[in-house]
Amino acid sequence: MAAIADKSSNTGDTQKSAGAKKKKAIIAIAAAVALVLGGGVASAVAVSNYNAETQALCVTATEGAAQSRTTAKTAQQGADAALTAAESTTLPESAAGTSTKYADRKAVEEVKAQKAEGDKPEVKAVPARQSGADFVKDVTDAKAELAKAEKVLADTCETREDATAIDAQVTAVTDAAKKLDAASTALTEDFALFQADEAARLAAEKKAAEEAAAAEAARLAAEQAAAEEAARQAEQESWDNSYDDYYGGGGGGGSTGGGGGGGGTIIVPPNGGGGCPPGMSQSPNGQGCS
Repeated sequence: MAAIADKSSNTGDTQKSAGAKKKKAIIAIAAAVALVLGGGVASAVAVSNYNAETQALCVTATEGAAQSRTTAKTAQQGADAALTAAESTTLPESAAGTSTKYADRKAVEEVKAQKAEGDKPEVKAVPARQSGADFVKDVTDAKAELAKAEKVLADTCETREDATAIDAQVTAVTDAAKKLDAASTALTEDFALFQADEAARLAAEKKAAEEAAAAEAARLAAEQAAAEEAARQAEQESWDNSYDDYYGGGGGGGSTGGGGGGGGTIIVPPNGGGGCPPGMSQSPNGQGCS
């Protein structure tokens, strides 16, 4: 009986041990499943977040691209206006006239200031300035660069790499637009200076022409007055000589009678003997002028 009891006891222990192992196995499997499921969820969340961030980056990039296109359009319009204005040869109303062509405006080399020393006069500093054609070329070149940069600007974005590429393109377009704006401003400012210089030049030329015309008119008037004075003096001398001969040269006292004694030649005064020199009138007794 004791042997039977021991055998029964051993059988019970074996069954308990097998049950515990089975339970541990189930727990291990459940843990593994939970781990796998948990990892999958976490991975799915990470992917979703990544995609959301990518979409946000693309939205920002495409919005920047749209803004840069607007900036480029504004810069191009300003450049066109500056180029069109620079073709005009009509000066402002305050300085009526026609200027030379801006494209023919010569460049100016830099002149350094110099103090008066000995027989050397003072020299004022003059900054260098490029020609009008160079200012125009700067604008046309910058305009071409902007068009080139804008041409490669992408319209769609799907990946982070697309967003990065678009950001770089936006930067290129923005920089090109700034360069074009600067060139357009420089052209506009120099063209305004050119028109001021042309207005001053035309005003100086007009003044010089008026002074020359006045001087010529004065010279002609002086010549005419001198000629008139010379003619008057010649006429006066002619009258003086005629009257001297008429009243003092003949022996007959100016008589026209045939029997007079002196026989001198009678000089008939100008105008038939009845006239007088300028500024004089016939004497009451008819014997000369007074």
